[in-house]
Amino acid sequence: MGKTTGFMEFEREPAHVRPPLERVKDWSETHPGYEEKTLRDQGARCMDCGTPYCHTGALVNGLAMGCPIHNLIPEWNDLVYRGQWREAIIRLHKTNNFPEFTGRVCPAPCEGSCTLGISQPPVTIKTIENELKVACDETTEDGLFTLQKVACLGCCSLSPVVMINDETYGRLTPKKVQLLLKEYRDRSQEGHEESQE
Repeated sequence: MGKTTGFMEFEREPAHVRPPLERVKDWSETHPGYEEKTLRDQGARCMDCGTPYCHTGALVNGLAMGCPIHNLIPEWNDLVYRGQWREAIIRLHKTNNFPEFTGRVCPAPCEGSCTLGISQPPVTIKTIENELKVACDETTEDGLFTLQKVACLGCCSLSPVVMINDETYGRLTPKKVQLLLKEYRDRSQEGHEESQE
């Protein structure tokens, strides 16, 4: 995972935050992005600790420890370090279908559980997760899904909700969303194969 000596070679790069007096003037991002090299260096800091607590998602003495949705953090940190961005987002989507907003609101208990944090600043897990996203009005690489922001779908009682091709799916869990998107991708692939014949 990561680079064996990455945590010794690269300093932690904390999240960039725009000053509040600047932020109140516009609707731009609060946390500006990073250069790709910086993100890869931060991914390299994730060491092969053998017992990663960052993705355990457990309560210890009433306190959250690790990622509550069990993100496979060491795995996608390694993929980021290697520059395998597509594989990194696929790995992140195995446990988190909405990193574009969970990465913004999560208090990052994973960083507090990082084994490296025992003796050094922990890996910048939240920052990397925040960068693995499809932004609003952008389309996934396979061209099947475009993320669009809407004010209301009119089905709060079914939340969380997603709408695909005018069909509404409610009371979703990450697993249900994965199955739903897989079903649409499979149907798309079948249609593509039939048109090839």
